[in-house]
Amino acid sequence: MSERLPKADGPRTRMLRQSGEPPAEGKRPTVFQQTPVYDRLVAERGDVPVQVRGEADRIHRELAQVLRQTSTSQPSAPLNVFSPKSHPGTL
Repeated sequence: MSERLPKADGPRTRMLRQSGEPPAEGKRPTVFQQTPVYDRLVAERGDVPVQVRGEADRIHRELAQVLRQTSTSQPSAPLNVFSPKSHPGTL
């Protein structure tokens, strides 16, 4: 690869520092957004970290739904299999 990563004190870094104000929330540039190599990878392969995060969120929602269903379908107190069973008519 002939392309180098920008230095930490590159023009973008200085521009952000000279503005006097931090970027708006949610609009902060990440290290990856400042690198042309990452931009090229995203263009070629898609934004894999965002895709992985989306899949993880989907799996988390599905798991939460399954856990809610199993907790409502089972009795609140588990049956003790070791307790003596009473026979009908012995009470």
